[in-house]
Amino acid sequence: MSVRHIIEKRRRLRRVLDYIEHHLSENITLAALADVACLSKFHFERFYAEALLETPLVTVRRLRLARAQALLHEGADVTSTALSCGYGSPQTFARAFHRSFGVTPSVMRQSAPLPRYQVGVAELPPRRVYRLPFADFEDPSATFDNLLARAENRGIARAAWTVWSQVDSGLDDVSSGACIERLNGVVPIGGACEGAIGGGRHLVVRWRGNDRPSPPELRRLAAAHTGLAPAPGRVLCHYVNDPVFTAPHERLADYYLPLK
Repeated sequence: MSVRHIIEKRRRLRRVLDYIEHHLSENITLAALADVACLSKFHFERFYAEALLETPLVTVRRLRLARAQALLHEGADVTSTALSCGYGSPQTFARAFHRSFGVTPSVMRQSAPLPRYQVGVAELPPRRVYRLPFADFEDPSATFDNLLARAENRGIARAAWTVWSQVDSGLDDVSSGACIERLNGVVPIGGACEGAIGGGRHLVVRWRGNDRPSPPELRRLAAAHTGLAPAPGRVLCHYVNDPVFTAPHERLADYYLPLK
């Protein structure tokens, strides 16, 4: 499959996931999702399952419950959470929630929320990477689409993708870019630059959610949690899950800030 066709496939999937994310409180049907993807129901379901390794309606159910968990941690009551996550009654919601998390919504509501971030210090070995700059494309998602499509086109299995980005003053910085680690035996990726990232001691901030900590915020966290001073160098971001196909409230990323 050509790079252009793989990019189009990723864009179709992202349209579907965006639709799901914005309509979780509504009745989401397979027909509606197929329409968003501009495919027949039969071809869409197969296309989706091959790409994301689960059916569309399993994704809907999983994201509804993940959003419900976040709302309960924020203090929302069970009834309003059920309705805002697309369940017809609190009872139906409670049964589905218990099957997924092993506790009732009321118990989850009283538990401590997951921390927004965790801070540590680690040695980051140098890594060889292929890189595409963000400035060459209209947005970071398009850059990741392009780089990962090129990797898929070269026969690199998704299991081998270790996806990073280089971030300096922000995602619109001309020197920032999307990277995929070049593992031993991985073939060259046409159109991508080869380089290296990492090396040395770094502050590591595991960040949960869709927003991104700024480099100044990372430096503040370094001082507050470690007492160590940051060193000159680029901030690196390692995506724990797919930065494009993961729901905003489920995204995890590890930010690495060089330390002296």
